[in-house]
Amino acid sequence: MAYIRKLRDKWQVVIRRKNYPNISKVFIQKSLANKWAKETELAMEKEQFEDLSTASSTLLKSLLQRYRDEITSKKKSARSETYRLNWLIRHKISDVSLTRLKSKDLYDLRSELTELDKAPATIKHYLTLLANVWNVAQRQWGINLPVNSPFKFFKFGKINNLESIKGEFKFFYDKKIRKWYLITQEECEKEKIEKAKQAAMTGESCEMCEG
Repeated sequence: MAYIRKLRDKWQVVIRRKNYPNISKVFIQKSLANKWAKETELAMEKEQFEDLSTASSTLLKSLLQRYRDEITSKKKSARSETYRLNWLIRHKISDVSLTRLKSKDLYDLRSELTELDKAPATIKHYLTLLANVWNVAQRQWGINLPVNSPFKFFKFGKINNLESIKGEFKFFYDKKIRKWYLITQEECEKEKIEKAKQAAMTGESCEMCEG
């Protein structure tokens, strides 16, 4: 049964029903409180109600951190995926709760990565990673998430093989042995960039350029 009471300048709905956990929600208007109470009780009667209280109080950041520590750490590609996850954890999108994450947030993220001159394949890796985290949280961790997933209304787009290769790798040239190396972009940016800068300044050992 639903109870509606005045809570300071707002209205709180408390629903207690057999076989369901007690749930509550606060509204600014009493009319909205009544509407939500009726819709929620009807969903319970039809056995269609899903408690999203955990999702509404959980930030995307928590899922990303848990996925990094429990899932990514066991993968062969742990190094590169951890790099992407840590970047997402520092990004403002991770401060959005699971019930407030919308497809617009994903499109905004894609636009930002594009402005950062990330290759199409790299951008798709970030977005696909987010989708994987969402699916694991729902299917493996048992977290009730909104039926209308933000990924349901998001188009990842297609990339061709040339874009994929260009986005994932860079060429590294060692002048001493006159040989080119094909390395991942993360390795290039994280491990080789300083050496490449020094080489460019001294004009001695090696130089780096994009393929």
